[in-house]
Amino acid sequence: MNSKKLVVASWVVTALFCLQMGFTAYAQLTLPQVSEAFNHLGCAVTA
Repeated sequence: MNSKKLVVASWVVTALFCLQMGFTAYAQLTLPQVSEAFNHLGCAVTA
């Protein structure tokens, strides 16, 4: 694989991972059912 293509692919994967983490944090702080699920797993949310 070309070096430039590898760099672009790694940045795309990193961006998708960051978007997923950001959406999870947003959902945990704003949606009550997601917050309850995280509390059930032992991750207390104070929001």
